Amino acid sequence: MALKNIELFDLYAGKILAELYVSFPLKIDIDVCDMLEMKISEHDMSVPKECMIFNDTLEWLKESGFVYYEECYTYAFRRVVLSAKGLEVLKATPASIKRKDGIGEQLRDVVATGKKEAIRRTVDTILASASHLFYTNNDKSCKQTEAVAFCR
Repeated sequence: MALKNIELFDLYAGKILAELYVSFPLKIDIDVCDMLEMKISEHDMSVPKECMIFNDTLEWLKESGFVYYEECYTYAFRRVVLSAKGLEVLKATPASIKRKDGIGEQLRDVVATGKKEAIRRTVDTILASASHLFYTNNDKSCKQTEAVAFCR
């Protein structure tokens, strides 16, 4: 049975974040075909659905502040690196994790196993932690600047 878009998003986000965590602080190039273990013909003018979802996943990670990249092409992203927010989230250890190392270490280990369900669960934990972590930080920022009508 084919995976749903959200399941592919979780899987690809896990692979991307794990790769960037391992290579941090170096900026790396990400080849979509290599990450997806796909071969694409030069003569094929259509972009496979998996590649579109991978590209949109990486774009979402950038727009959400987890990663940064300098250039993107149909099948490649150039000079990709975790942002400060992405690194902070991956170095965090949520209370639900019984390990001493951070969620980034757990993600790296889970991606190495190739177990898709475990990768998706770990990404869910990361995104939930990020939401809580940055909501809490933004909330503190708002309380500290009550005279300001908005939060940055």
